[in-house]
Amino acid sequence: MCLIKDKINKLQVTVLVSNFQLFRHVERPGWKLNWKWQGDEVIWGMWGAEATEQGNCSRFKGSPQFPHSCEKEPVIIDLLPGAPYNLQVANCCKGGVLSSMTQDPSKYGAGFQMSVGVSSSYNNTTNNTTPVDDGDYSSDNSTNSSTNNATNVMPGSFSLGLPGYTCGEPFEVPPSKFRVDKGRRRTQALMTWKVTCSYSQFQASLAPTCCVSLSAFYNETIIPCPRCSCGCQGLPGAKCVKPDEEPPLLRLTKSEEEEEPQPVVRCSRHMCPIRVHWHVKESYREYWRVQDYGDKFKFRSELFSMELGSSTPQLPKCDAGFQLQLQAA
Repeated sequence: MCLIKDKINKLQVTVLVSNFQLFRHVERPGWKLNWKWQGDEVIWGMWGAEATEQGNCSRFKGSPQFPHSCEKEPVIIDLLPGAPYNLQVANCCKGGVLSSMTQDPSKYGAGFQMSVGVSSSYNNTTNNTTPVDDGDYSSDNSTNSSTNNATNVMPGSFSLGLPGYTCGEPFEVPPSKFRVDKGRRRTQALMTWKVTCSYSQFQASLAPTCCVSLSAFYNETIIPCPRCSCGCQGLPGAKCVKPDEEPPLLRLTKSEEEEEPQPVVRCSRHMCPIRVHWHVKESYREYWRVQDYGDKFKFRSELFSMELGSSTPQLPKCDAGFQLQLQAA
């Protein structure tokens, strides 16, 4: 989070969200960044993202400009692709979906900008004079006033709104620098804070989300995943759709379709949303050849990219690529 400008009663902030996971990406419905303001801050304008709730802005009644959000704990979501051009900024408008660094280095980050003011500053102005939001994010970082420590207090209690992720408290880092004018000039933020969020599989789900099986060339049949690898049919919390049943996603009403439904898993002996099978075709002293199969047993899930990783020491020495066959439900 970078403080770009400090104007009278208004701060212009740039927020960058980066996914530094090597293989784990963020799927739909995407990230939902949440924080808690330390004071009575409000968001006057936002570009590249939007707050899910405007909140109670009745204290600004009669103002020529209404705040974007007056929530104490706003929830910020990414704009969808095809958003109006005047609301777009760099790295925005992916619907909250982020790739991993290894899958697509050009799509692992997101960004948005916002104009933040303090409600008490508005109350002290005369005759409903509101800090007009001109949306000026030019590269000139000159300020009309010195940085106010009381105003520039970072929010806390950050959350990504994603299962398994836990965010720490923000800490100040050297000010970020930005290239403008086709790289011929570099500008610098007034202040920059960083928030690190870590992922835990145990917090994301009590059960695994995929299983991996291995078959050798001498096996007569393909070795399946062990039974109940990710859950067991009939146990509490284990929901699945049998082959002769209609997925509940197809029976959603119009109001329910507006919300992102939870993925539904197809019934199987292992009950895993994704199954990966390694089949060793040939194994010699000089080389070995393996064929990979990927099966998706989860409805309403867009597996837009798939990256297989292994800790095998010999894997970087492979002379040929993998043959991957993906079967979707």
